[in-house]
Amino acid sequence: MASDKFLTRQQIAAFVGNDPEAIRAIERLFAVTGQLTPTDIETLTAAIDANSLALGVAGDQAEVMSAILAMAGTVQGLATAPAIVPPKRKVYGQFYDTNTQTAAAINTAYSVSFSNTDLGFGVYLSGTQITVAQEGFYNFQHSIQINKTTAGKGLFYLWYAKNGTDVAESARRIRIEGSNSENVAAWNYVFQLKANDYIEYKWAVNDTGVTISRFAAGAPVPATPSAIVTVADNVGA
Repeated sequence: MASDKFLTRQQIAAFVGNDPEAIRAIERLFAVTGQLTPTDIETLTAAIDANSLALGVAGDQAEVMSAILAMAGTVQGLATAPAIVPPKRKVYGQFYDTNTQTAAAINTAYSVSFSNTDLGFGVYLSGTQITVAQEGFYNFQHSIQINKTTAGKGLFYLWYAKNGTDVAESARRIRIEGSNSENVAAWNYVFQLKANDYIEYKWAVNDTGVTISRFAAGAPVPATPSAIVTVADNVGA
């Protein structure tokens, strides 16, 4: 009848002989699994195999020996299995600005401001910089409210900078015409970022009458932020 109690040293010796190393190896088998190393288990298995042949065990001894060998194999698998890596938690951020943003000079680069954090975890706002806390592929989606406050035609340019350097081939331009005419710059861009990398939105105009504008609430419509951006590492698996 099998017992759930640990074997004594005398009982172990009955199966493996009086080899101190073999006895200690089997005792380690009953220790906490995390304390066993692959070397311990190899020593244990070799000792059991050698001594079982030398002793010619039979009957209950053979059954116990078989059980010990099976346990050794199980623990071997546990000890050598790759460590379980917890899944990386998804991170995100959403930011917006409640101020009208203007250009002091034409054909000059400015950074789009985001003055408020709507929600965020692992993506945070530092001035005009949107910084990520962990490596990953990030989807940036924005909505920027463009307005022209003067007559005539004007061009609005928008592009990205990564860690202070303009991203090649990332610019878009929008032509806007007429006083109090509006348009929205809205698209997405995917970045591969490392921890503590940051992205900035850059803009320029050829007419200072082109602005990034906020509009106050007017029933039944809520206020219109000048700029909104959402960021998530939801690209891929």
